[in-house]
Amino acid sequence: MMTLLLTTFILLLNHPTFAQDVITIEELRHNKEILQNSSLQDRFQSHANSSLQASTELEHLFSLRSPVLTGGAAAGSFLHFLEDVSFRARGFGNTNSLLGLPYESFNLNIRPGPHSGDVIHGSTHFHWPQVNKRRLSLLSDFESFYRLQANGRAKKVKGHILVEDSWGWRDHSAQNKIKIGLSGEIEAAHFPLSYSLYYYNVDQDTAGYSEDYKDKSLIKSSNLTNAQRKANGYLAQFKMGRENNHFIFYTRLHEMDFNMHWFPTSPQEINKHRSYGIKFSKDSKWNSSNYTLINILSDFTKGELNEFQEQPTRFSFIQGEHYSYEVESRRVQTNLKHLTNWNSPLSTELGITHQWVSLEYNNKLEEGSFGRYLRLSDQENIYSLLSPYASLLYNPNLSHELSLRLNSSQRIQEVNDLYRRLEGQVEEELPAERISSISLNWSYQNDQISFKNSLYYMVKKNFYFRDADGENVLGETRHYGLESDLLWQFNAYWDMQLSIALGDHTYQFDNPVNASANQNEAITKDNTIDTAIPFQASTQINWSPLSGDRFSLRYLKTSSYYLDAANEHKYSGHSIFDFSYTKKVKNWLLSFAIKNVFDTRYATRADYFRGSYRYFPGRPRHYLSSIHYIF
Repeated sequence: MMTLLLTTFILLLNHPTFAQDVITIEELRHNKEILQNSSLQDRFQSHANSSLQASTELEHLFSLRSPVLTGGAAAGSFLHFLEDVSFRARGFGNTNSLLGLPYESFNLNIRPGPHSGDVIHGSTHFHWPQVNKRRLSLLSDFESFYRLQANGRAKKVKGHILVEDSWGWRDHSAQNKIKIGLSGEIEAAHFPLSYSLYYYNVDQDTAGYSEDYKDKSLIKSSNLTNAQRKANGYLAQFKMGRENNHFIFYTRLHEMDFNMHWFPTSPQEINKHRSYGIKFSKDSKWNSSNYTLINILSDFTKGELNEFQEQPTRFSFIQGEHYSYEVESRRVQTNLKHLTNWNSPLSTELGITHQWVSLEYNNKLEEGSFGRYLRLSDQENIYSLLSPYASLLYNPNLSHELSLRLNSSQRIQEVNDLYRRLEGQVEEELPAERISSISLNWSYQNDQISFKNSLYYMVKKNFYFRDADGENVLGETRHYGLESDLLWQFNAYWDMQLSIALGDHTYQFDNPVNASANQNEAITKDNTIDTAIPFQASTQINWSPLSGDRFSLRYLKTSSYYLDAANEHKYSGHSIFDFSYTKKVKNWLLSFAIKNVFDTRYATRADYFRGSYRYFPGRPRHYLSSIHYIF
């Protein structure tokens, strides 16, 4: 079947009725992204400082200049923006933090490391693509999914719609999703208005861990039959004014209903949060050398959570409602930044961020212990956080930039970490997590080559998690490494992209574990944080021998990494090759890709839990094809 499809594809491309036309760089880039970003994991593989470990696309854990984090740390350590507004409210994140975002076709910028006073490990920024023509697209792997996508522009209005139906390459991993977006501009002489409206709806079955990632007869199997998740939400934002002198009004809603399949009694959780907010930005140029920018955010968010168990009581997992509470969050965040140009290649940037946050928690059930669950009494918690930062920049010419950056950021622990406690845990208020960093950066760009290099060192305090004994832990971690990105256009036919990241992420405290079965989770100072990947690399070489043709070969490398806090068990790492070919014929773009060319057996996530290895197996060799009609 695969041979027949490939042969038909090649014959179609060379049929004389399809007169070749010159394909533009923009069209090639857009098509490359659609084809290679067929999954959420693909989207980040060309950025070596980030990684994504996934069972299915929606069930994932993300990292950015960090270990692969879980729980509240995974939800709160990164901020993800859609245009000018964070996709989810601060403190109300999702462990699968990129869930619902329009990664398939929106432009993506990544900003690693702490910044802006409230971002801990980094942020991602999704922006509407520059659409000048209408495009209809169909993408499929001939085996487990198809995706229909439409993008278009009419005058100053852009539209985007995506529908995907997937029955999954693993057992019990089906998913369906709809994503719809609309943006536009309304020009006025003194009061320009722009808007961005986005909605998503996903319905997913989750495939669980596999006991092996090498045995082809096992990697597709999953014993989870009731791990469903349904989620939907929207983000609407309206911008009045011009760049750095504007107001942004926004509202967001996120709702999710899912089965907590990792517990023996599979309780059900329903959560949602709704926000209303305004952002204000104003710049002031005092003279040719001094510039000040002030940003103010005011946000009101109301969140709700309900967890209940239908199954009979088992051990301390009691049948009935475990939690039911509301949290109202009021946030005022002010960022002040001043830039000074010293009439030379040297300039400085000084900034400070203040966060004032009030959290009002309302428990709807009887307070106290309920089996293993602890329901806190009603309370209000107020935080006032101050985070300074500074940069020294050296620009000897338009091509080079050197910078030394000192950053500090703080975040309040996630709402569910603050109020969703377990029996035996300390009920005291959890302090804000804070991180300090220093980085040395060098970038260069000309007509043929551009690169960015960063050396960084970070110390994080009040890193909160629950250990193998189920106890609260607040610890310190240390992170340092090197990141490098290179784009090189050799000539009119050849170009290359290279991204590498080396990192050392360690615990800076001791934490013994009492449970004999979990001694491999005992923490000793200077141990490497489990799932911290020491080395990652992505290399892609592109060849365009003829007008309308483009061949791409991509190499992805993930080094070995530890699977437990005691550093007793390891995953050996892997190397993957992908190939793709694109051709333009009249108004059509036709593409074909081979993913995992050499059919390598690998794991997208490896773990060691209670005496056993477990894996999210990587997909064996498979094929993708896409067809796009541009008009």
